[in-house]
This record gives sequence, C-alpha cells and structure tokens, in this order.
Amino acid sequence: MKTSIISKVFAAMFFAAVSVPAMALQIVVDGIYYEVHDDKLEMTENPDKYSGVVIVPSTVVYEGITYTVTQIDIKAFRDCTGLFSIGISSTVNDIDPLTFSGCESLEEIYVDPDNNTYASYDRALYTKDLATIIRCPATITGVYEIAPEATTIGYHAFSDCKMLTDIILPETVNNIGRYAFENCSSLTKIHLPDAITTIKEYTFSGCSSLADINIPNSLTSIETRAFSDCAIKEMNIPDRVTNIAVAAFHSCYKLEHITLPSHFTEIPDAVLSGCKSLKEIDIPQNVTRIGDAAFGNCESLKEVKIPECAIDLGDHLFRSCKSLITVNIPDGVTSIKRFCFSGCSSLPTITLPNSVTEICDIAFRNCTSLQSITIPENVETIGYQAFSGCDTLNDITCMSRIPPAIAGNTFTHYRTLHVPAGSEQLYAMAEGWKNFNIVGDAPASDGINDIEAGTKQTQAPAQYYSIDGKRLTTASPKGITIVKTGDGKTKKVMGRKRP
Repeated sequence: MKTSIISKVFAAMFFAAVSVPAMALQIVVDGIYYEVHDDKLEMTENPDKYSGVVIVPSTVVYEGITYTVTQIDIKAFRDCTGLFSIGISSTVNDIDPLTFSGCESLEEIYVDPDNNTYASYDRALYTKDLATIIRCPATITGVYEIAPEATTIGYHAFSDCKMLTDIILPETVNNIGRYAFENCSSLTKIHLPDAITTIKEYTFSGCSSLADINIPNSLTSIETRAFSDCAIKEMNIPDRVTNIAVAAFHSCYKLEHITLPSHFTEIPDAVLSGCKSLKEIDIPQNVTRIGDAAFGNCESLKEVKIPECAIDLGDHLFRSCKSLITVNIPDGVTSIKRFCFSGCSSLPTITLPNSVTEICDIAFRNCTSLQSITIPENVETIGYQAFSGCDTLNDITCMSRIPPAIAGNTFTHYRTLHVPAGSEQLYAMAEGWKNFNIVGDAPASDGINDIEAGTKQTQAPAQYYSIDGKRLTTASPKGITIVKTGDGKTKKVMGRKRP
C-alpha cells in the first residue's frame, strides 16, 4: 500500500519537531545575564558588557524558583574593557579561560574559599590545588611569581598581560599551554624549568621585548609560531629537539644567529622568515628539504651554504633577502621555485646546476644587481616574470639548442643572448627570445650531439619541438621536428620519423 503525500508531510513535520532542541531560557537578574539549564544557571554575555565590580552569586531566585549558578560562558566577560574585579561564588565549577580575554582593566579574580574547583592566588585564577594557573589579570605589572605548587601554565593564562616584565616559574612546572604568554609585550626574560619538553604553538608569540630565555636540555619540540615576534638575539637549540614547526621563529627581528640540531633533515616552512637581523645560518649537512619562505625577508643575510643533499628548495625561499650576495644551488635541484630569489637586490650572479629543468614564475624578479646568468641546457620552461625588473641583466647564456618555453613578460629587458652555434635561427623565431640580440657563441655542452637529418633515435623518453621551439606532443607528420631525448641529446627528424 502506498503512503499518501499528506501522511509523509505530517511524518516529516513530526521528526523535525522532535529533532530540534528547545532553546534554553534566557533570564536577567540584578544586571547579570543567565541561561537556564534545568535547575542550574550559566552566566552569559551581557550585550552592554559588564563593568566595574561583578560578583557571580551562588544562587538566583527567578519567578519563585531557586537556581544554582555553576557555569561561566566563554563569552561572558570577553572584551569587557571596563571590568575591574570579578568575584566567583562557591558553586561555580566550570569557567572557560577565554572568557577573560580582552579584559584589559581587570585587576583581580577573587574566588570564594569554599569553592571546590577553583581558588585565588595573588589575584589570579587557579585550580583548587594551585597546580594550574588558569588566568592572570591583565593589569598585573612588573614581576609575577607563580604559586610554588604549580605544575601547569594554562591555555592563554598570561596572554595580553602587557605590563609584566618577568614571570617566575617554579621548577615544578612541566607543562606550558598554547598561547600561554602571547602578546606579553613588556616581558623581557623568563626561565624555563628543566622539565619542559615542548614549547607549544604561539606560547611566546608577540613577546616583542623578550630577549632573555633559556632553552632547557629536556626540550624535544618547538611548535608553530612558538617564538614569533620575540626579541631574542641568539638561539642554540639542543640536539634533543626532534621537531621545529612552521614559522617557529617568524619575525624574530633581533635574531642574529641560530644553531639548529645537527640531525635535522628538513628546514620547516617560514621558520626564520622575517628575521631581519639574521646574519648567518648554519644549515645541518643532512638537510634534504628547505621549506617555503624558510629565509624570506631575512634582510641582513649575506651568505648561505646549502648542503649538497638539499635538492628540494621551497617557494619564496630567499624572497626579499636584500643583502644576499652569495648562495649555492646544489646539483640535483630540478626547480627554481616561485619567488625563490625575488627581491634579492644585492645578488650579482648565481650558478644554476645542470639538473635544473624549470625556472618558475617570478623566481628572480627585481634582482636589480644581477648582471649575468647561464641557463642550463636541461631547462625547458621559464615562468611568468621570472627575470622582470632585473635592470642590470646584460648577458644571458642559454645552453640548450632548443629555446626553453617562456612567457612574453619573462624578461623586461632584452640585451645580449648567447646561444649554441647553429641555434640562432631557432631563438630568433621563438616567442620571447626573438627580441634579444642573439649571438651564437655559447660553449658547446657535453652530451648534446650535432643536429642530424633523418636519424632515428632509440633513447627514451623523448620530447618534441617545432622548428621555432614550440613544444609538441609527438613528431610532426610534415616538415622538421626537433627531438630531445632523455639523455639530453638533440636530433632533427624529417617527416614521420620517430626516435
């Protein structure tokens, strides 16, 4: 028997009705906003923001019913810039630490001594046993000494405490939460206990005055942006550290020298990006990959020695390294990636290994001191604006007999182009190259045979080009096809002949 359309509609309405939870009752008593949960209340956000002194009561009577206040919502006090003091009753057992974010005038958090979950110590909010500091008021100034029983610095515990200059941690502390000291902009020094194994993400981010910090030998991990924007001048990272995450030291504007663990095989993305005072970097010899923007905007970096086994170099690697004058590219690197040397305005020359097959978009843009460059014979493509703005680039040598594919705006200046003898016509016909003053005097390269007509190749894989240098998917059925085999040899093929 078929179910009627009407019965289906009624069924749908029924299930929709029972699946949607009823909205909690919102009440306001004595200027404090609550949400009702059975016989309990959760203190919630005041649309006009709480200010002055606020006392969270134990119980509230509303329409003849007595409710117990047990929770403080994450948004209850957030951004209450006029709040000076908070009193928390004995019944509250659930407080989100982020509820005090943005309370820039907060002087103290007081907890009723009969509360079994929380306690006050030196104006700050702790767990009852004082093992964890949850939140320090933003107006605390100078030196703050954490309770001697403490083992944990909570998530966001000191974030935005902008007037603290020093924080004394007892040796019992073995865990520091994420964002614990974020934006403590006046913090100048801190001593980390020996039991600390991890500096978590954003722990000291924005501590723009922090210049004095020890790294304990127990440390094994430094997470994302753990020290970003700090004032540290030198950093020696113990060999026990096995993990340094993305942007860990991003924009440490005073950092001049850093020692990385010798066993590292990878330099993370943006790890030292924006370290404008960095003068030198010792890259461990086992490193095989250097991540995107690892040294981007390191304006004082003059010389970099890249280990020979580092064959994976990321995008934006040396972008805007304005003082860079010497850098090696190891043999085995196949790609000069996007923005890799863009804005390296002091770089006079650079040697590209024969292993390079592509130069990507904007790779050398605005290298205003670059005077000459040799493009290896295996380079097949040169990307968008790769050499744009290279005002002093007067001599370019292209080692390939077949013009690499380039965009119309790869170069902004067309001066002298050196190519292998006999390939002048190919370059003169190729888009992007024909604007140069082409000279056929480039030295012959090893592994490239003279062009021969009608020769059949057996080497694979092969690459096919038209006479004017355009890439083909297969040999042309008519006329001449230039064939480049996997071993780098080049032949001329007539008609339908294939290698």
